[in-house]
Amino acid sequence: MSGKKVVGVSYGEGVGAPRVVLKGALDEAELILAAGRAHDVPVVQSAALVDGLYRTPIGFVQPATFNHFIDTPIDAPVDKALFPVMAALLAHVVAVDKHAKEQER
Repeated sequence: MSGKKVVGVSYGEGVGAPRVVLKGALDEAELILAAGRAHDVPVVQSAALVDGLYRTPIGFVQPATFNHFIDTPIDAPVDKALFPVMAALLAHVVAVDKHAKEQER
């Protein structure tokens, strides 16, 4: 799939791996981004990360298709191969949140 894609990731301390909680492409991606901006949701642009999250190997063969690559289901844990990138992303978001809270004071 080419064109704009977005993936929403959720993470909280003590809940295990980050989880893919939403995704969309093309017009749906634009709607998701607009809603995120309206609610001050942090947005990080990384085409490589989005591609990895949107379509990731899951380690087993689907009997019906024998396809090792399927779309990541919603509320699926992020693939372990993406943990180093996700750690950097989460560190960035935490730093941005901390800076925003300091500016509010």
